Amino acid sequence: MPSDSENTIQLKRTTTSNRMPPLSALALGELALNVVDGKIFFKKINNQIESVISFLNSEYDPFTFNKSLSSYSFKHSNNTVSEIFSSILNGIENKISGAASSIINGENNEIQSNFSVIASGYNNKILLNANNSFNAAGSANLIRHQNVFTLGSNLSSHAQNFTYVNNLSSTGSVNVQEDLEIKNFNKGVILVSPNNSRWRITVNNSGQLITTLI
Repeated sequence: MPSDSENTIQLKRTTTSNRMPPLSALALGELALNVVDGKIFFKKINNQIESVISFLNSEYDPFTFNKSLSSYSFKHSNNTVSEIFSSILNGIENKISGAASSIINGENNEIQSNFSVIASGYNNKILLNANNSFNAAGSANLIRHQNVFTLGSNLSSHAQNFTYVNNLSSTGSVNVQEDLEIKNFNKGVILVSPNNSRWRITVNNSGQLITTLI
């Protein structure tokens, strides 16, 4: 009876990392192995052009694809995806538990609602009942309402269907085509006087403008 060793099929192989077989070493369809890198190679032909292609061991893939959730997550960190059509493209310990949501960058960000995006920043959160929200940048931002855009830092929450821009600066003019509404009566437009004093312009119940040195 033949021994186990006599029944073993040995493919062409190498124990040198980052080494691949030259084109001349393989016949069409022949397999070769790099047993250090966990790669499989084979020779193919397309339009009369021959080439050697490889398949990489999945442990070296930068992203993890969850077929049952149709989700991607960045592999080399503790990111988690628990809903379909979601993706985490970068970051550390980011979490998505809302369908069709994405975290593009950042650290310790968390989404708990559908159709939300955290594009950048640190420790940003889009929580329950925050559908159709977008957190563009900043630090420690928080969204809790529908149809909201936020940009800046240290934002906590705001009304529904409202665009909130916090701590945004511009070196040029800002052209606004629609009404700019400030709902907090303690806030207003801040102007800088020639002596570099800063004045906040608010309005009283009679519609009179009030200037306050800040």
